[in-house]
Amino acid sequence: MRPLLVKWGGVRIGVHDHVGEQVIFDTLHPDLIYIGDNSSITMRTTILTHYLKPNPRSCNHFVKGEVHIGSHVFIGAHTCICAPVTIGDYAIVAAGSVVTKDIPAGEIWGGVPAKFIKVRVGIPAHIHQSSKK
Repeated sequence: MRPLLVKWGGVRIGVHDHVGEQVIFDTLHPDLIYIGDNSSITMRTTILTHYLKPNPRSCNHFVKGEVHIGSHVFIGAHTCICAPVTIGDYAIVAAGSVVTKDIPAGEIWGGVPAKFIKVRVGIPAHIHQSSKK
């Protein structure tokens, strides 16, 4: 039921996705969030498509960007994803991470800010090859 509500809210979400409890999608620009098929976004994750850019010489302003989450991705609980980023297919993001950079397909990242941990094994071989192009 949650993926359907998310879609109605403007997020572009694929099929067979899991959206956990209390996941927050940016309400200013939900249309800038793209989620592939068969992905899991677990509880209390926040996905932001805008941020405040401070400017000492003039007024502060919001900058917006897209968030792309690939297919077969797992996002751990309490993760914050900050635009603009792309999380590649078959990637895993550890719980409690803050994602501020692109994550290549088939890699495991975690931490604050999220950093590379290791390459994921047991996934289709072409996934690793396509992320290196």
